Amino acid sequence: MPGLATIKRLEAHIVFIAAAIVFIAGVAFVPAQAGVFNPETFTLKNGLQVVVISNHRLPVVSQMVWYKVGSADDPPGKSGVAHLLEHLMFKGTKVMAPGEYSKILARNGGRENAFTSNDTTAYYQVVAADRLELVMKLEADRMVNLVLTDADVLPERNVVVEERRARTDNNPAALLGEQMSAALYINHPYRLPVIGWKHEMESLTTEDVLAFYRRYYAPDNAILIVSGDITVEKLRPLAEKYYGPIPSRNVAKRVRLKEPPHRAARRVQLRSSQVREPRWSRDYLAPGFSSVDKRHAYALQVLDDILSGGATSRLYRSLVVEQKIAVSAGASYDGDTYDLGTFSFYGQPAKGIGIDRFEVAIDAEIAKLLDAGVTLNEVKRARKRLLAGAIYARDSLRRGARAIGTALTSGQTIDDVETWPEHIKAVTRDQVNEAARAVFIISNSVTGLLLPEKAPRKGKAVNARTFMPGGRVFNSVLAFIVVLGVNLAVTRGPAGAISIQRVVSEKGIEAWLVEDRAVPVLSMRFAFRGGAALDSKGKEGLADMVSSLIDEGAGELDSQAFQGRLEELSVSLGFMAGLDNFGGSLRTLSENRAAAFDLLRLALTGARFDAEPVERIRAQLLAHLARSAERPRSIASRTWYRAAFPDHPYGRPAEGTPESLKRITARDLKDFVARRLGRDNLMISVVGDISAQELAPLLDLTFGGLPARAQPFTVDEVAPTAAGETFVIEKDIPQSVVMFGHGGIKRNDPDYYVAYVMIRILGGGGFTSRLTEEIREKRGLAYSVYSYLSAFDRAGLIMGGVASANDRVAESVELIRAEWAKMRAKGVAAEELSDAKTYLTGSFFTRLNSTRRIASVLLSVQLDGLGIDYLERRNGLIEAVTEADVKRVAKRLLDPDKLTFVVVGAPKGVNATREVPVN
Repeated sequence: MPGLATIKRLEAHIVFIAAAIVFIAGVAFVPAQAGVFNPETFTLKNGLQVVVISNHRLPVVSQMVWYKVGSADDPPGKSGVAHLLEHLMFKGTKVMAPGEYSKILARNGGRENAFTSNDTTAYYQVVAADRLELVMKLEADRMVNLVLTDADVLPERNVVVEERRARTDNNPAALLGEQMSAALYINHPYRLPVIGWKHEMESLTTEDVLAFYRRYYAPDNAILIVSGDITVEKLRPLAEKYYGPIPSRNVAKRVRLKEPPHRAARRVQLRSSQVREPRWSRDYLAPGFSSVDKRHAYALQVLDDILSGGATSRLYRSLVVEQKIAVSAGASYDGDTYDLGTFSFYGQPAKGIGIDRFEVAIDAEIAKLLDAGVTLNEVKRARKRLLAGAIYARDSLRRGARAIGTALTSGQTIDDVETWPEHIKAVTRDQVNEAARAVFIISNSVTGLLLPEKAPRKGKAVNARTFMPGGRVFNSVLAFIVVLGVNLAVTRGPAGAISIQRVVSEKGIEAWLVEDRAVPVLSMRFAFRGGAALDSKGKEGLADMVSSLIDEGAGELDSQAFQGRLEELSVSLGFMAGLDNFGGSLRTLSENRAAAFDLLRLALTGARFDAEPVERIRAQLLAHLARSAERPRSIASRTWYRAAFPDHPYGRPAEGTPESLKRITARDLKDFVARRLGRDNLMISVVGDISAQELAPLLDLTFGGLPARAQPFTVDEVAPTAAGETFVIEKDIPQSVVMFGHGGIKRNDPDYYVAYVMIRILGGGGFTSRLTEEIREKRGLAYSVYSYLSAFDRAGLIMGGVASANDRVAESVELIRAEWAKMRAKGVAAEELSDAKTYLTGSFFTRLNSTRRIASVLLSVQLDGLGIDYLERRNGLIEAVTEADVKRVAKRLLDPDKLTFVVVGAPKGVNATREVPVN
């Protein structure tokens, strides 16, 4: 449901900002000059500003309504009311029954959500272009006609309390961040958490929410942004029809408390039994893009990139690579604020390095910066990378809308958004040094320390092994797709909207290509069959470690030279290891594609695995394992898979254990590359600004040097054991986290599409699923509850998760079992089935919003062997599912008695049936 995400910055720190309005006959229309997104804007008589960003890649549109109000506008003593209202906007109106809004969207293949930040509340829908009028009608209705009763508000208030437990109370780092904000801002309302203080959230009333709604939700306090396959000529009459009749309310300009002078630095320290390794951070107050003088904001953005823009950035190079005093170090500038912004430093000391010594080292870096300043070459390189980010930002349906919406609701302008590249080009070395001296004043800061408890608490020990199924990637099309909620499906419209070409090079290397000249950007995804499941016993984590090291130096380029070349070219290159596959991604500007492909060639055929990067990355992976061992969801996941597959590679930790990572040598890494990367098990997808004729020779140059064949391998078929068991891992946290599941269905099973539709109805349907209705909407037991299909090459699973307060988690568990049993016994109703199929056959194109996303889906289709015509056939496969099919497959697959639950927390009323398995 609606999240708390504060919109910080666009991909490469692009901050954005909307245009002067000339009124003509009550409607102002001004086409913006050529710039980043080239929006057009007009204003209705009631004060609603409308922005149009045309993008005709696919017949899809995104509607966003942004309100100039956020958590910093919560009345005193009522923190969290802005965010609670965001949730409640999905309830009923004078003409719409509660819950009907989301059902209508789903029936029309649409996706929707919302978010709240300090300064903004925004709502969005993504639909096929021919459904735009529908979502405009729905959004305009709830802008003025919201109806709320205690029956709506009180359960949803419980949901938000559970959200707070999940996002903040269960997370020591989030708790520390909350305390740091409260200390950084002495007087300003940015000191309040977006979600609210728990004791104030629990006292919010229906009238509190309605009063906030009546005060701030009005067309003259809102911005409508529509992006996608739309023109201003088509949109204007719709905006006038649906939003035009809503009366303005003369919403007053927000006036907030100001910060007094800060006289002393502050320090915040949090110790927790959940923390394994210490972490350090510091926030400085900083001017933002809404400041009267924006010079410092642009300069701080450039400085951010210099300090933390990649593996060759100042902080990482000095503290991690050269001094070896940290496993991570970075900085972050947030200037997208209505009032004061922040500039932050953060990092984690290396093993054996005390937090005090780390702080001395980072203070020395700041002192060095203030004393000697940055170099002209550093400024030039940072400007170049940031400007490349402006091009990448256009390769997305909603990125422009989010950037402009953030800008306009924080007091900036479209003109500032569109002229952002010119401002970045104009940043000088002197301006960067001046900005640093103006901001890095210790009295304007708060330093945060996240530390382990001094003495360990008594209780059951938790095995420190970490397991994230599939490592950091994809395993197969649906292992990749369904984890996101079983939402990717083929469109109602013709698959010809995406034209896929099969490209075969002279050496026989095949790739699927979608040529797209809309933006001078190219994205590629590739994968080799065989992943972490092939790691030998005792060397778990090998594939994952290779994925982290294969681009840390290759050929004649050592680690820093290789990474520096990527950054110089603004190329994004990454590798990932799943259980069943090993692969990666490449994204580049068209002008740099030859050099980008050559760097990929070097990584694949000439990876060095030098001692320095091997030990540095090993330390980072060990730190990641320690952090994962703190996280309840990670603990639940690794325990579930270890119990389900005790004697199979799928039950071993794909990211390794501290012991196994320490055993892996450079020779192991090189052997993996030699054995696993062969042309016979390679699959490639490419999307973007390139033709088949241009791509074919690049395929040979990049992949032609690989061995013709990889080493053969086998992984046994497997079904999960431990059916019907309950495992409880005691942890002193306020909310219990639950993972559940049992055996399911593989991707090549003839019943797969029936199961796909069934799981959508049961728990994969977002706000409209049965589990969500029973557990969240009716009872307020959880912020999120879900189920999904997980299809590996050698196993099929039906999985799910929920998180509830310790004293209510038993009720959630029993409701899950009850819904499982109900669907097994009775199947689904005709209306449920129709709605699910309509959504699944209508939502596909709404997700293909960038070249990277399209390339990912095409690769997944190849990995599952679905055929190049799959997008054309998929529609019919889903439409063919009947009620009888679902009832039959529900009896075949769903069995509440076989559900295995793993509960992490201090649950009341949930009893373990077995001890936690330990390898």
